[in-house]
Amino acid sequence: MKFPRVINYTVLAIFTFMVIIDFFPSIAFADVISKKVISAMFIALIILQLVVTKGREDKLSLKQRLSLTIYIIGLWITLTLLGGHSQVGLSLNSPMFYFAMILLAYDLLRIYRQSKNKNNKSMPS
Repeated sequence: MKFPRVINYTVLAIFTFMVIIDFFPSIAFADVISKKVISAMFIALIILQLVVTKGREDKLSLKQRLSLTIYIIGLWITLTLLGGHSQVGLSLNSPMFYFAMILLAYDLLRIYRQSKNKNNKSMPS
């Protein structure tokens, strides 16, 4: 497994951990590591990712973006259904949730159209 991919999965794991702590702040493993340490690790890994991939065009494909979007939305919905309440206001009743869904749908549609146009241009007539 390549180093940038390991960093990506680690960032995703830390993000998931942060969201779980946000929804369930009284969970046992939330006291093990402070939120400041987790946030610092998250920021450091993102900076490391930017440094490692500098100069390379490593954009996410449509499939990867869709998978990541479904994962984040699924995590959000699952934690809400498990009885968690977000400390920062992320909930299914929040207008922010629906605004985020509209933005994500628009972004995925835009990427799909760009990739479709790119494929049409590359095909010989």
